[in-house]
Amino acid sequence: MIDFLLNEAGSNVVIRDSFVLLNLEFINRKDLDILPKVVDKLVSTEDVDTAVVYGIKDEVVYIVGRGAVNGELRDIINTHFSNLGKVKETNGFTLAMVPLGIAGMLSRENLLRLIDDIMIKVFFPGEVPDFSTAFDRLNEVKQLVTTQV
Repeated sequence: MIDFLLNEAGSNVVIRDSFVLLNLEFINRKDLDILPKVVDKLVSTEDVDTAVVYGIKDEVVYIVGRGAVNGELRDIINTHFSNLGKVKETNGFTLAMVPLGIAGMLSRENLLRLIDDIMIKVFFPGEVPDFSTAFDRLNEVKQLVTTQV
């Protein structure tokens, strides 16, 4: 099952130095349960120190990561996602569940592009993703909504 997921991911992999970022796109319950195993497989077979895998299920982005310096990875995930969803650490993994909210109204293609661009902006801050203006706009909308409630 893990190999199948990795094969299906194909071009949804970004590798920079010793960091791998993998988008599994839309996942099911079984896929969700094995995300930590996918992270472990990437770290053990791809000669990387840090792996982050993410996928969408039921209007939520699930993010699972493990790093050589796991505290650093936890801090990155916590800084960028804890105010949007839940972040926790368990068994050496950092886990995040981020509801899509209004972004869930995008087409599947645009939603995947937006999430990819957000993840690239978070984990590879020197790179400018295509949807960066949309990401910034979503943050503005979120701030407006939370200040008016």
